[in-house]
Amino acid sequence: MRIAILLVPLALVACGGGGGGGGGAAVVSLSTTAPTPNGFTIPTPGEVDFVNRDTVAHQITSTDCTELSSGSIAPGATFVAHVSGGPKACTFTDTAGSKTFSGNFNVAAPGTPGNGY
Repeated sequence: MRIAILLVPLALVACGGGGGGGGGAAVVSLSTTAPTPNGFTIPTPGEVDFVNRDTVAHQITSTDCTELSSGSIAPGATFVAHVSGGPKACTFTDTAGSKTFSGNFNVAAPGTPGNGY
């Protein structure tokens, strides 16, 4: 019986013990057609990873969420943006060579989860 009693706490520790959810970064893919996904919500503070899946460099800029301003993102590279200060809406421009795309997402109020990110 003692073995069973000791295994239950060990199992809880191994599984993370039932605390709050982790929520990883939202991942935005940059391609030849548009950034995807678009229109999602992240928690405050949150992270958005812009992954360049194109063959040309991309650059992210934003006038309302300055933490989204990247340098050149080489093909295969990732730009990580740490976003806080919600609730707020973030719009951004994705420039790839002569093409320009737009995207947006929301940053939730502190204590409010995102929608799957």
